[in-house]
Amino acid sequence: MSVATTADAPAATPAARSRYGESGWRRRQTPILFAWGLMLLLFIVVSIFQPGFRSNNNIRSIIDQSMILGVVGLGQTLVIICRGIDLSVPAMMGVAGVVLTRHGQSGGDVLAAIAVIVPIAIVLGLVNGLSVAFLRAPSIVVTLATNTLVLGALLVWTSGAGSQTGGAPAKLFRTLSTGHLGSFSVSGIVWLGVALVAIIGLTATRFGRHVYAVGNNPVAARLSGVSVIRTVVSVYVISALCSALGGMLLAGYLNQTFPNMGSEYLFTSIAVVLIGGASILGGTGNYAGTIAGALTLSILGGVLAILNLGPAYLRILYGVLIFTTVGLGTLLARRGGGRRE
Repeated sequence: MSVATTADAPAATPAARSRYGESGWRRRQTPILFAWGLMLLLFIVVSIFQPGFRSNNNIRSIIDQSMILGVVGLGQTLVIICRGIDLSVPAMMGVAGVVLTRHGQSGGDVLAAIAVIVPIAIVLGLVNGLSVAFLRAPSIVVTLATNTLVLGALLVWTSGAGSQTGGAPAKLFRTLSTGHLGSFSVSGIVWLGVALVAIIGLTATRFGRHVYAVGNNPVAARLSGVSVIRTVVSVYVISALCSALGGMLLAGYLNQTFPNMGSEYLFTSIAVVLIGGASILGGTGNYAGTIAGALTLSILGGVLAILNLGPAYLRILYGVLIFTTVGLGTLLARRGGGRRE
């Protein structure tokens, strides 16, 4: 009898593990589905009361605005999954925008501008990443310090200019930010490409697995052979590069630049990640959710513009939305997943 019992055990165990794995997968996807559902519900409700809100021009405008936030949010997504936070986003966006307008006013000078911006972003990412991973300094302190230092240096370089610096941004980035190909938005096409690379990179590559492993448990990841320091440094470098790209795209969208142009992205780049279902404690999240979060915030901004309400109301709504999305998304994930992994 004992032999029969032992023989039956292996047959039951894989099924149990399969059900358990599927349950865990559903639990992880629930906050993302909830974020998309909230975005679609918000869009439908607003469109009912304002039929013009669903016009092609307005949808393209929403995508144009969301794309910049979505690009910046990509880097923030990686950092937050890895148990960190990047508060140096505004500084890197300001540097990228100002350098672009000063060196990229003609097509031939765009490459020269990018050749300056990319090394600055890499150095900033290395400073943040090495300080967090090697020195084990709190990410919120490190990135806030670098943000303050870089913004200060930028103000010194621009002689404290608080308005447009240099000439108009290069035509290339104006096209990427606001151009159209027939009925399609160029920014939407660019964003789709970025999204595909990001989602595949997070879900189907070794680097993506390492990011989640470090976010879930850095000690266990290290014992499993994952280079924690290299992974953490990499996500901060990617975040800085995403912020730089976001700054150049924002320069094209605004058609002007100034040192503090990225200040509003300090909060919103974190908000879109949390609204998209990621945990501030790390280990969970996906760029698909961040996309939904970026679209949701852009729709909210359009609603307040229709209602003639100022930025203060937008901040209040952001806070309420984060509380609601994170709270309900967590409850739904726990109910749908049953037990935790």
